Amino acid sequence: MSRQAADEYAAVVHLGRVLGPSLEMHFADLLGLAERDVKWVTPWGEDVSHLCDQSATGGFSSARWTMAGWELDAASMLALRNEFPDRFN
Repeated sequence: MSRQAADEYAAVVHLGRVLGPSLEMHFADLLGLAERDVKWVTPWGEDVSHLCDQSATGGFSSARWTMAGWELDAASMLALRNEFPDRFN
């Protein structure tokens, strides 16, 4: 992440704390943070980018971006669990 993107992210998080989550996402959309985000997260918000990067199959997808990163869809979570069974209980 570039310094500018990091600064923008931090500013949006701060605004979100002050103005609420709906405005936080509004500002994130205006700044295009989703398009620059390379993080994959579980539906509960855990960063699993390192596992996705290590995957032999890849092909992960998401229907939703959050401030934590791209939330893996159900099929991607199943594939990740199958490939890394020891990582998920």
